[in-house]
Amino acid sequence: ELEDLSKISKNITYADIPTDILWPYAAMDADATMRVFNVLTEKLRVEANIHAHSHNCRPLTKMVRYYKRMVMRLRKVLDAMEYRGAKVNIGYLKELDKKYSKKLVELEQSLLNMDEVTETCKKLLKKSQKKAEERYKKLKTVIDFAAGTTDKAPKFTQKAYGVHYGKPIPFNLNSHDHLRILLFDVLGLVHPFPEKKGKAGLSTDKEVLEALEDAHPCVKALQENRKLSKLHKTYVLGQMKRADASDRVHTNFNQHIAVTGRLTSSDPNLQNIPRANKDIKKAFVPTEDGWYIVQMDYAQAEFRMWAELSNDTVMINDIKSGMDIHRATAAQFWGIPESEVSKEQRSAAKFVVFGLMYGRGAESVAKQVKITTGEAEAIIEQFFAKYPIASAWLRMTKRFAEGRGFSPGYFGRVRRLPYARIKHVDRQKWGEAMRQAVNAPIQGGAADLTGIAMIKIYSELQAHPEWNAHLILTVHDSIILEVHKDSLSSVMEMCHQKMTENVDNMSVPMGADIEVGSNWGTLTEIDSTDIDGSLKEFFNCKELENVQR
Repeated sequence: ELEDLSKISKNITYADIPTDILWPYAAMDADATMRVFNVLTEKLRVEANIHAHSHNCRPLTKMVRYYKRMVMRLRKVLDAMEYRGAKVNIGYLKELDKKYSKKLVELEQSLLNMDEVTETCKKLLKKSQKKAEERYKKLKTVIDFAAGTTDKAPKFTQKAYGVHYGKPIPFNLNSHDHLRILLFDVLGLVHPFPEKKGKAGLSTDKEVLEALEDAHPCVKALQENRKLSKLHKTYVLGQMKRADASDRVHTNFNQHIAVTGRLTSSDPNLQNIPRANKDIKKAFVPTEDGWYIVQMDYAQAEFRMWAELSNDTVMINDIKSGMDIHRATAAQFWGIPESEVSKEQRSAAKFVVFGLMYGRGAESVAKQVKITTGEAEAIIEQFFAKYPIASAWLRMTKRFAEGRGFSPGYFGRVRRLPYARIKHVDRQKWGEAMRQAVNAPIQGGAADLTGIAMIKIYSELQAHPEWNAHLILTVHDSIILEVHKDSLSSVMEMCHQKMTENVDNMSVPMGADIEVGSNWGTLTEIDSTDIDGSLKEFFNCKELENVQR
């Protein structure tokens, strides 16, 4: 009956379905869901009982407990966040639309005026003429009639026909064919990934352009145009289109897409806004006047999870002492005092170390941070020399995955890795499985910590409605709320406590940073050891800004 109704109109909704059809269907839907739940829950129990304890001494019998106490409870929190949504400033987005549109026109015109693009257009014209010459061979009649007369024009030669009918082709910034000619014919650049080749030719995707960005100003301009165009379409025009009557955007938080357990966001994706771009985030504002945006962010959550999983006492003690491990690593490698380490040097050391957690090699990381492979290898060797137990954990985790076909997480999540057991059958898939084996418990553990904190914070907010505070977004290791001014101190204290208190007997302390602002893009750091004093200073600065305006 439902199929018959769908044939009448594709736009039919549940509200249009007669109750004598809808109610039995809804009942059967609920019954089927419950049956599937029982089957899958029993499957979890059976799988947990088959496997012995993991090498991290975390029993897999926690899988069922993890599902009920973590996954399902978090779902309730995410549902509430989706329903409430996050408010956007439509007036500000309209102004941003004008700004970005103007900038895109300027960027495109600047790019099209480059000599290299002009040369590419010449090659495209020759290509068009050649195609016309190919058509010439297939013509039965090669006589062109002069426009407006009955006189026959002289016959074209094949080359003349191509010149006459080959049309100039404007350069298309989004055409892979045009980009291939520009990058590899005109500019003569070497393709960074020659193995990435399709039927049409060498790839010109995002990864390729990022690798070639510093090779020529033309590529840098292309990248700038692409990035701005993406921001404009997705986060400016997209947010205006998706906002409801109350100017709120309602994203979907997905627990089932990222295999590591990280939450994802879709329709729209609010977790993919570039961290450095404050323009877009400024559009997200509190619901009412007198409210503020508060962002709570775990400090080095994944690095701390690595320390916990490996139980490297040296790394744990360094974390407890408050050492900036990335700065210390950079200082040791470049042979300079920590106070002289530049932002770029710290970032390079950080990315190399993070690459280890993601199972990446020195060559892969070196390309991303623009250092030599030798430098990346030296940083890794130096890091492992200081933290040998953390290094041993990586090797042990890979061996465990090879033998058992899965990688267990700290809180009960399991990443199944069947390709980890087929090294001699498919080395490429085996290599990917090895990278996933070390990444899953680290990234998944950090994601679980954030989820646990969100459950606790949501419970406290429900118990204290007088606080006038609501969870609205989460981006990986950060939790974003909108809070009334009078409750800022109480909510910040509570959130910081819930995020840093011991979870499941962990030996590594967790840290959390606090920021507050009148919108998501303009945030001020708050000292967690003196929240009231920092807030007082924050509001004094706000008053000064208002006076100056």
